[in-house]
Amino acid sequence: MEHIYLGLTDHLSFAVKRHREILFSYLTCEAMSGVPASCKATAMGFFQAVYAVGMTVFPAITGALASKMGMRTGYMMLAAFSLLGWGVSFQHYKSWKKTGA
Repeated sequence: MEHIYLGLTDHLSFAVKRHREILFSYLTCEAMSGVPASCKATAMGFFQAVYAVGMTVFPAITGALASKMGMRTGYMMLAAFSLLGWGVSFQHYKSWKKTGA
């Protein structure tokens, strides 16, 4: 039974990695849309800096929170931030669609 579980986790891990790669490419493209050609390098640098801060800060905060309050609390915090990000993105695209800019 254990070998079935390990095989399943391998497939899920592969799927998550591919999804993350596709999502990162899409986010990079979206971050650069609407940016004038003369400012693309600066915009890309800013995008990468913000992304790097998030990759550093959130795991540190989540690890500290999980060690004090449990893993469930850490996952709930990440879920809350994900929902917040979804809400902000939804609102942005909703207003973007209305104004066309």
